[in-house]
Amino acid sequence: MDFQDDKLELYRVLELGPNCTVDDVRKQYKKQSLIYHPDKNKNRGATVMFQKIGKAHEVLTNVEKREKYDRANGKPEDIIAKPVVTLMALYMQILYTVVRRDTLCKVCKGTGQLPKRKNFWDYGSNTSFNVNSNWDGRFEKREGSVGHGKCKNINCSYGREEKFDVFYIKITDRRLKEGLVVFKCGNEPRSNRDFWENGNVIFQFDDQTNNDYIKRLGDHDLLVSGFMRGNVSFPYTFGHTTYDGRHLRMEIKDSKPCQISFPNEGLPIEGSTNRGMLIFDIKHE
Repeated sequence: MDFQDDKLELYRVLELGPNCTVDDVRKQYKKQSLIYHPDKNKNRGATVMFQKIGKAHEVLTNVEKREKYDRANGKPEDIIAKPVVTLMALYMQILYTVVRRDTLCKVCKGTGQLPKRKNFWDYGSNTSFNVNSNWDGRFEKREGSVGHGKCKNINCSYGREEKFDVFYIKITDRRLKEGLVVFKCGNEPRSNRDFWENGNVIFQFDDQTNNDYIKRLGDHDLLVSGFMRGNVSFPYTFGHTTYDGRHLRMEIKDSKPCQISFPNEGLPIEGSTNRGMLIFDIKHE
């Protein structure tokens, strides 16, 4: 089966858009079949239209065939990114990651060729002209042809351009539990740009918020393991630097294991300006 179809006829005969569901396809198939069935419609072309409707139903209700058809006709692929979420990112509620997108070249508009020029000053210094003595702003090009030649954008490849975009994502405990977030600003369509939307950028989070030094307690509290090694004189001052650069100090009176808590120094609580607890578990080795 040839899946190349510049006019996206399978969608158009059923009067459907790119985001239609299988139920939408079946509903429109029944509706259009009643209109163009050869037993009920004797007009010229009804049989051909009925065959197209049947083909549209066959392809658009089959996941694999529909995917091949869509890709062959310009639908962009989704971008899957798997950024690592560290405890620092969750504490600061910000994660940035770089994504490579396939876009239309803004210079040649997807043609891969030089755009046609209408103004003399846009021709460039390598173009020679015949100039009349009574200059009236019109020039006659002596050699070459305006609008021909390779696109001047060094990043352009046959009308397409790869761009590296930085995404700043607000990371919350809820989003981390959901595991992903979707932005509708991915790859641009390769053809039929009036029909397809941009692809999705899907971020699937890799949760690495626990480590050997700091562990999460519940959703918002943090447990820090601290050790005093060797001969320590008491009282002993113990320090910790938060992810936002502040210094917390505590005084240990003796060598007994103890826990010291700092309220409102843990992870952010979504929908509130408060934070959880920061708990230090101090032991002597």
